[in-house]
Amino acid sequence: MARGLAVVAMLVLCGAAPAAELARARDALEAYDYLTAQRALTAVRAQLAELSTPEANEALRLSAVVALSLDRPHEARDFLRALLDRWPDFSPREGEWPPPWRAVLDAVRAERDRQPPVVELDAPDVVSAGGPVVVRASVTDPAGIRDVKLMLTAPEVEVPMVVSKDGLTYSATVSAARVNPPQLVFWVAAYDLRGNGPGAYGPPNRPATIRVTPAAMAIAPTSVEPGDDSVFDRWWFWTLAAVVVAGAGVSAAVLAARPSDDASVRARIEFP
Repeated sequence: MARGLAVVAMLVLCGAAPAAELARARDALEAYDYLTAQRALTAVRAQLAELSTPEANEALRLSAVVALSLDRPHEARDFLRALLDRWPDFSPREGEWPPPWRAVLDAVRAERDRQPPVVELDAPDVVSAGGPVVVRASVTDPAGIRDVKLMLTAPEVEVPMVVSKDGLTYSATVSAARVNPPQLVFWVAAYDLRGNGPGAYGPPNRPATIRVTPAAMAIAPTSVEPGDDSVFDRWWFWTLAAVVVAGAGVSAAVLAARPSDDASVRARIEFP
């Protein structure tokens, strides 16, 4: 019984030791005692599995801070690699790390970056033949963008895409000669500054398409030249209209008053 209690006590103490050493490392860092912090963190890392995920992440972060403070960037890289394995989105708060430290972190992150840029297409679904088409794409990547191209097929042509002022949107114009029914087939290829890519929308084996309809026949509208009078402004139009109306009224009156026999009635209307 006594031996069992002793084993339990040892397990409890072993489990508490890394947390206690982590607290000691924090206190040492606040006092700028980097060597004491380094010794405490070495003990913590030996029992990293005994810590919770947030505590383990903090231990690796503090280890990198101590190494950078002691001007040991190679050691800091190892700790940062381990930290990013566990916490890929880690980033120090704004102003927390000086630029040289951030440069080390960026270099480690670059080693791990194998992701191409993200491409989101902004293009019409349907267009009419006979006119140019503008294709736009939103391209993003943490490392920055090196190159974006619009790739046309049949025949294959590369069209450079021009970046907007905000640096996020790229655009290219497809000439009218390439816009023919039944469709425009293309894809967008993007590469980041680390050479990752292509990040593509509609890769070559699954291109994007815009449906092209035949050009509609244009019907020229009837127009009145400036200074020309409309037909409704002509004096003879209203005179003729009055004659027709008056004639219709007289004819109706005569027909209503004629005898019941079949004799024909003739009426003549004269105007001065």
